[in-house]
Amino acid sequence: MAIEKILWGDDDEGILKSVAYALKPEYNIEKALTPEEVIEKAEKKQYKIVITDLNYTSGGQEGFSIIKAIKDNAKYVILCTGDADKKEVQQEAKEVGAYGILKKPFSIPDLKDYLKNLK
Repeated sequence: MAIEKILWGDDDEGILKSVAYALKPEYNIEKALTPEEVIEKAEKKQYKIVITDLNYTSGGQEGFSIIKAIKDNAKYVILCTGDADKKEVQQEAKEVGAYGILKKPFSIPDLKDYLKNLK
């Protein structure tokens, strides 16, 4: 089985490192710490899965802008947020073209199941 590459954007480096470690060897996580880095990497390389945080420390809900910018560059562009239950977040995610929403906090087994269902 080929190793799946995932671009994961989050301004919390601890989350990125933990997820990358926990998902090896099935997945290779390419990390991006800023909205600009997510967009830049997604435009340069083809990813099947891109996961982005909703809120970055630079302010605002930049995850929506990221999804708008890169939704045609990946098969699955997923929003990751603790606000997944809020109707307005669900509506906006749908409007900007997100494939789905991954609710924070998540367990590693739940994350693996979520990703497995994308194949």
